Amino acid sequence: MSQPVESQVWKIFESIADYYDQMNAVISFKQHQTWRKKSLTYINFKQDDYILDLCCGTGDWTVLLAKRIEEKGKVFALDFSPSMLAHCREKIKRSQLHNVKLYLGNALQIPFNNDFFDIVTIGFGLRNTTNYRQVLQEMYRVLKPAGQAVCLDMSLPTIPVFKQLYLLYFCYVMPLLGKILTNNYQAYSWLQKSTLHFPDKERLADLFTSVGFKWVQVYSFCGGIIALHIGIK
Repeated sequence: MSQPVESQVWKIFESIADYYDQMNAVISFKQHQTWRKKSLTYINFKQDDYILDLCCGTGDWTVLLAKRIEEKGKVFALDFSPSMLAHCREKIKRSQLHNVKLYLGNALQIPFNNDFFDIVTIGFGLRNTTNYRQVLQEMYRVLKPAGQAVCLDMSLPTIPVFKQLYLLYFCYVMPLLGKILTNNYQAYSWLQKSTLHFPDKERLADLFTSVGFKWVQVYSFCGGIIALHIGIK
C-alpha cells in the first residue's frame, strides 16, 4: 500500500471507530454478525489453535473466534488503528475472554515469525488494502503447513436485477447514510469504492492459488454480496 493511500485509510478508520459497529448494523441490515457466525462453520478448528485475526477492527470476529476455541487456544488480534483496537479491547473485557492478545500492526508486514499460526483470518479488511497479493503472501508466510487462510469480504452479486439494486444501494444510499448518521460522507464513499474495486470471488480465488494456497474453497452468502474464501498452506 502506498504511503499516501495507507495514511488516508488509517485516518478514515480512526475517524469512524466510535460509530463503526452502529453503521455496520445499519448498512448490513444487522446481517454482518450472521455472516461471521456462518463462516465459522466452514473452518476446521482445534481447541488448541493459534489464530491470527488480521484487520480485526472493533473485534466482532475476534470475540467469536476466541469463544469458539475456548481457553486452550489463543487468538492474536491485529489492526493498524489504535481507536479500533480500543473498541476491540472493550469487547474482549465485556465478554470476559482471557485467550486474546491485541497487537497494533499492519497486515502488509505481519509482525510474527514464519509457520506460527494454525489459522489466519481477515474479515472485511482485505478490500481496504491496495496490495491484496502482499497480504495473502504474508498470511501464507505466518501459517503453519496445512494451516487455513480465511477471508470473509464483500463481493458483487451476479443475479440480474438484484445486482442493479445492490449497486444502487451501495453506491448512493450507503454513503448518504454515512453522512446522515455520522456526518462522514467521505469515509463511507471510500468504503463503497474499495468494494467496487475489489476482485470478484473467482479472481480472488485465483489470487489465493497464485501465492501458493491449495484446495481453495469459495462460499457465497446473501445472493452473492458476501464471499468466504478458505485456502490451505
